[in-house]
Amino acid sequence: MRSFWRVLLPRARGIGGYLNAVSELEEYRVRASYGPAKYQRLARTKAIYDPENVFHHNADITPARALS
Repeated sequence: MRSFWRVLLPRARGIGGYLNAVSELEEYRVRASYGPAKYQRLARTKAIYDPENVFHHNADITPARALS
């Protein structure tokens, strides 16, 4: 499945994904699912409401202050 994913990834439109169907939530896949603008907006929101990143067990969005 991983090799199949690697073959398909370059052909993907990169406009989102359904994170509940993803078994391994690597950061790059979470970012790709939301897209850059939406991910940044979510990170800024999370910095306000969850600055300690307590809710990080599912599709984690790192709070904005910790982004590099």
